Amino acid sequence: GSVDAAISEDHARDVMPAFKERDAARQRQKDEDLAPYIRAALDRKKRMQALRDDEIPLVESFGRKQRFDVGIARADTMSDRGGAINVPLQDPHAPKTAR
Repeated sequence: GSVDAAISEDHARDVMPAFKERDAARQRQKDEDLAPYIRAALDRKKRMQALRDDEIPLVESFGRKQRFDVGIARADTMSDRGGAINVPLQDPHAPKTAR
C-alpha cells in the first residue's frame, strides 16, 4: 500500500534523475560516435529528383478497391492483417446500394 508508494516516490526522486542524465549523456556520445558514418552513408545515397505534383501517383486504399457488400460476421469482408482485430474493408453501417 502506502509503503510501496513511498518507495516508488523515493526511487523516482532519487534514482531516476541519475538514470535520465546517464542515458542522455550516453545518447549524445553515441550520436557523436556515429555521426561520421551516418554522414558518409548519406553522402553515398543517390537522391531522387523531386516529383512535380502531376507525377505523384494516386494510390487507392485497399478497402476502396474491394467492391462487395460488407457483412459484420462474414470473414470475406474483413481485412485480416494478422492481428487479433479484423478491420472491415468498408463501412458496415453505410446504407446498402443496389447492384
